[in-house]
Amino acid sequence: MAANPISLEAAEPLLSVQGLVKYFALRGGFLQRTTNYVKAVDGISFDVRPGETFGLVGESGCGKTTVGRCILRLVARDEGKVIFEGRDVYELNNREMTAVRKDMQIIFQDPYSSLDPRMPVGEIVGEGLVVHGGYSANEREEIVRETMSRVGLRGQYSRRYPHEFSGGQRQRIGIARALVLRPKFIVCDEPVSALDVSIQSQILNLLKDLQGEFGLTYLFIAHNLAVVRYISGRIGVMYLGKMAEMATPGRIIQVRKIMEQKAEYVRREAERAEETRDMLAKTAASLPVGRVGVGEDVARQIFAFMTIGFATGSIVYLDGGGLVT
Repeated sequence: MAANPISLEAAEPLLSVQGLVKYFALRGGFLQRTTNYVKAVDGISFDVRPGETFGLVGESGCGKTTVGRCILRLVARDEGKVIFEGRDVYELNNREMTAVRKDMQIIFQDPYSSLDPRMPVGEIVGEGLVVHGGYSANEREEIVRETMSRVGLRGQYSRRYPHEFSGGQRQRIGIARALVLRPKFIVCDEPVSALDVSIQSQILNLLKDLQGEFGLTYLFIAHNLAVVRYISGRIGVMYLGKMAEMATPGRIIQVRKIMEQKAEYVRREAERAEETRDMLAKTAASLPVGRVGVGEDVARQIFAFMTIGFATGSIVYLDGGGLVT
């Protein structure tokens, strides 16, 4: 089970993101000069405590994935700090960062393009063990088989290639690759968005079971609020590169319902205003337009013309005792 966020409030953050900024330059013209910037991440801050699942949700293109990649230094940030276990990862040299990467892993969104089709699954899962060293070939094979078994794959599958697996099985391979080094923190970059609904629930339950077993901390990125609500203890909502809201899942759902109710109210009022506008426009066609005679019911016509003017955007003014539109 995912850790209860209430019990984690007093804990020191495992990860602290402070004022993170990442802009991408837009170039144009013959000399390909910078003409503008896409503000993918625009000064967001949040903390993730040990054993917690922090959900990051938002529409496509709001900068969620860029946040995850900036945290892991897969994409270099422009400004801000990413503090992991008390150290800013952007102040570490390459050697120090390599050691930290053992504790920070990622599960990619696409289970197809994220696996090398030329490598057997066992080599894909165990590649991190080779990079960080300290294991013999037999030890690596044993760890790989054990890890694959943890995510629901048979050990003998290690000699097969990615194209021999289904989408759900490929994502399990991606989870095994992230898990094999026994990290403390994993960025889950939309790990279920490319899967069928029935497979999504299996992967989500697997992630929750692994979190309880190994004490993992997740940054769970998705655009589906229902998925994030199921697995997360706290949720941050991103919009156009900024953190628009941060609260518990229940509070986020409550605010969303209120906003939907307000939007429905505004829509109904706009429809009523449009109907009133059409009715007044028809009324205007039946009333005399121009100067109002002294012997006519001036008060009634002034009221009618003023109402029509406000509803249709016309200019209404008095001219020498008469009303002109």
